[in-house]
Amino acid sequence: MVIVRNEFDKLKDHGKLLISVSCRHVLKTNIVLLQFLLNEKKLNGLYICVDIPQVHVERLLQKYKINSKGLKYIDAITGLSTLDKEFHNNIIYIDNPFNVKTINEAILRIQTDGVKRFIILDNMATLQFYSTEISKFFKGFINSVDKFNMDYLMLAVDKNRHKDTYDIIRPFCDNELEIKRQWIELLKGL
Repeated sequence: MVIVRNEFDKLKDHGKLLISVSCRHVLKTNIVLLQFLLNEKKLNGLYICVDIPQVHVERLLQKYKINSKGLKYIDAITGLSTLDKEFHNNIIYIDNPFNVKTINEAILRIQTDGVKRFIILDNMATLQFYSTEISKFFKGFINSVDKFNMDYLMLAVDKNRHKDTYDIIRPFCDNELEIKRQWIELLKGL
């Protein structure tokens, strides 16, 4: 948590943070980020699910006593899975996670003006499995996110396994936080 806190102190408002983390530890890292942003910073946020369905993320937040009251979701993966959609006011389901226009429309529908908030897109590398247009998608996504009332954008990717995605994303981000394996090992029980 100290490392996350220090990195956020360096990040300017409307900053974009690239989190370089092993694929195996993306979810753990996102949970730690959510714990920091929701419980400690008391920010509202938007979690865009392209890798793990919203229902699983929410269960983990409950398990680790992370207050998700200020969290909204755009779930782009449940529709591609066998899970049933559970409709709540804080979730928008989309069936095409790789269409920037669809994601942008969902962000516009779910945001509340004047609220300080963050956006986490859970695992950028997941997009590689569904689309060859990562560069085009990401450029459009960043351009549109810049127009929204957003204080922080966090994107996770494994730069060793998905170097192409990392190389596309890195120039658009202000800072990079590389999560080391030793740090993850300290998160026993998560």
